[in-house]
Formats: sequence, C-alpha cells, structure tokens
Amino acid sequence: MTVASAVPSAPSRRPAPHPLLSGLAWTLGTLAASVVIGWLTVQMVPAGVRAGGVPASEDTLSDVWWLALLLFLPVCFAARRSAWMALPAVAAAAVPQFLVARLGLDRMVADDGLEVLLFVVPILMTLLFLVGAVLMGTVRAVEHHRGG
Repeated sequence: MTVASAVPSAPSRRPAPHPLLSGLAWTLGTLAASVVIGWLTVQMVPAGVRAGGVPASEDTLSDVWWLALLLFLPVCFAARRSAWMALPAVAAAAVPQFLVARLGLDRMVADDGLEVLLFVVPILMTLLFLVGAVLMGTVRAVEHHRGG
C-alpha cells in the first residue's frame, strides 16, 4: 500500500455553469411557464365564452391568469444569475400575457371602452417583473464588480 492511496483525495467539485447559461436556462423556463399559464387562462373558461361575443362585464379569461404574478420569481432568478438576461426574462414572462389579454379582448363585443382594461393586468405584471429584474441585475452587477 502506498502513501498516496492511503490519503483520501479531496472531493471533486463540478465547475459552476457560466452565469449567462444559467440565466438563459431560467429565461427559457420562465417563457415555458408563461406560455402554460397563458394557455390555461384562455382554455379554462366555459365554452360559451370561448366562442366569443361576450360583453365586457363578463370574464373572458379564467382566474388562472393571476398565477402569472408568480413569474416574478423566475425573472428575478434569471436576472440574479446574469444581468444580461434580465430584460429577456422580463420579455419571456410578459409578452405571452399581452397575447392572453388580446385573446380575451377578441372574445368581447365593443362595450363602452371597458375592453382596454384587460391590458392593465399585463402592464402591471411587466412593471413588477422590471422592478425585480433591475433589483436582482443590480445585485449581480455589484457582486461581479466586487469580485464575488
């Protein structure tokens, strides 16, 4: 038995993935989650609503849409991994929600301009996502500048 074989070797550590790749993975995951939430929002309403011609006083989208607010978390994680992925993550979370609002609008008949209020939800979501992305992107940039 040699001395080298008697000494336990240090545990091997996998190298950490590049921050940009990690941020890209979070961004793609955010896009997938946003599309699934959007699809469920559009599909989980009664068949009569899906057919269209509904007044603005009726819900043309399901309450599943509020789950899209949880997309704030993967947007923050993407921005935390890579500041370069902050805005693409915001777009990945928000753009499908604007498409959902447009589909909900297509189901309505003109009704005193109330239809436009459907776009308030994705606008507020986008603002929330932007705040999270900017904060976490800033944290990432400061840590990178300090060498962490």
